[in-house]
Amino acid sequence: MNDFCIVGLENDTETNVICDQDQITEAISTNYIVKPNPAVAIGELYRTYVGMVVISANLLLILFLTSRPNLRKKYFLFTCVAIGDTFDGSYFLFPSLNRLYKMTTGTYYQTTTFWDCVQRGNMAFRIFGTEFVGVNMFLLSLERVLAVGFPFFYRARFNTKFRLLLAFIGLIFCLINQGAMYLTSYLYDGNETQSDYYCGISGSVTDGFALYHQNLNIVTQVASFLLSLFAYGYAMYSKKKMGLDTSKDIAAIRPVLVSSCIACILIIANNIVYILKNFTNSGVTVGTQNIVVTWSPAVFQVYKFALYLMTSKEMRMSLKRLVLDESGIHGPRMVSQTPIITPNKPTLSAITVASAANAFTKKLPSPS
Repeated sequence: MNDFCIVGLENDTETNVICDQDQITEAISTNYIVKPNPAVAIGELYRTYVGMVVISANLLLILFLTSRPNLRKKYFLFTCVAIGDTFDGSYFLFPSLNRLYKMTTGTYYQTTTFWDCVQRGNMAFRIFGTEFVGVNMFLLSLERVLAVGFPFFYRARFNTKFRLLLAFIGLIFCLINQGAMYLTSYLYDGNETQSDYYCGISGSVTDGFALYHQNLNIVTQVASFLLSLFAYGYAMYSKKKMGLDTSKDIAAIRPVLVSSCIACILIIANNIVYILKNFTNSGVTVGTQNIVVTWSPAVFQVYKFALYLMTSKEMRMSLKRLVLDESGIHGPRMVSQTPIITPNKPTLSAITVASAANAFTKKLPSPS
């Protein structure tokens, strides 16, 4: 199937339609308006719908995570991940709207260079979004490792300001990568890269930067999964073998572990499809590639909120309290019961202090 046909115009009337690719190549340089195959336009329209759903889902998550001061403090890095997913979701919406506009004006099928495409900002959403998500997922897992393995350092240092500092460093790092993307595309001295204004990653950035971006995402997501897996395993070991109460740590690790695991599966699938399509004769279709590379990550981004709620009881309780507070509906007041306190065995220091106090009391004169 041809990607597009062209309609010849003469005296403002439609005269003929050309779909043969050789004739199209010759005719593009003449006075023809190039109209895309309807399937191409429908595909871009679907992408805009997906983009709106992804953005809406992540904005809802951000609204929840920032609705209360305690939530903003505790789930700050989760909020940063949602912001990155929002930018990544914008890659479906705004570039597709731009492509649809150029299709309607007959300017979509024109030869372009890296710099032509990167100036349109299509890849800025995808590059920044995926890298910002990966960096903050890594920071989330690192925080869980410190909380379990180095609790004294974690309680002393890992406060809101420290989280903000780490997120700011991650933001600067991602912005530097954005600058590198624009600079390498601007300095690229190659010829025309593609014959349309789709301007995906292969037509917007150099091969070197694309490889760097891909490897960066792999490293951050895989490192996030391995760190969270280590933290979860160590917390379980401390609970079963050392008798420590690490229930809260295990509950805090679980959403990070599940999310990073799914992200790793998607990245591995993405690379497998890329290798099969470009280096083997396996016959991977464009539809299969789109499902793995485009639609699966979009579905994951939409359902992250639900995933957090399923894997974190604390988030579920926070959402329940928020809904009850906002709706003015409160459940029955819970009557607190006095806990039964089991006296601990006195330590050596406690016995020493008690003996000294008794001796001091005996030396005091009795009241007359």
